[in-house]
Amino acid sequence: TNALGTTVSNDGTFRTLPGVSQYELWRLFYSAGGPNDDHDRDSWINLLEFALGGHPYEHNAKLIHMNVDDTYLHLYHWRARAAINDGYLFVPEWSTDLNPSGWNPSGFTTTILSDDGEFQWVRHSIPRGGDLIKFARLTIVPTDP
Repeated sequence: TNALGTTVSNDGTFRTLPGVSQYELWRLFYSAGGPNDDHDRDSWINLLEFALGGHPYEHNAKLIHMNVDDTYLHLYHWRARAAINDGYLFVPEWSTDLNPSGWNPSGFTTTILSDDGEFQWVRHSIPRGGDLIKFARLTIVPTDP
């Protein structure tokens, strides 16, 4: 059994011990430290890098992308299936004034644009409506804090 909790039998089969989260396996694999650490100083903490498909020791400038057209505000990001399996929710939110209590998760249409079994490329779209200014953000939260 290695540090990641994986056992290799004599016949070459692998088994990972139950109760070890995908985040913990990722953290141990990269020797990444705690969930709030940011070794590469790119402003993405380890937990976000794990959930968004980043690397804890490589600068990740664009884990989230935004685009605006005449009708919609679009928020794009990678979503690690390992984070989904660990129970993390990816919640897009919008606001017109950046007030901390004014973020709203309603009104988005979410589309999975690609899925390779490990990562999903996701687009969240919300109508611009009559708002002259609209902001969007992505909140990643555990289902069982």
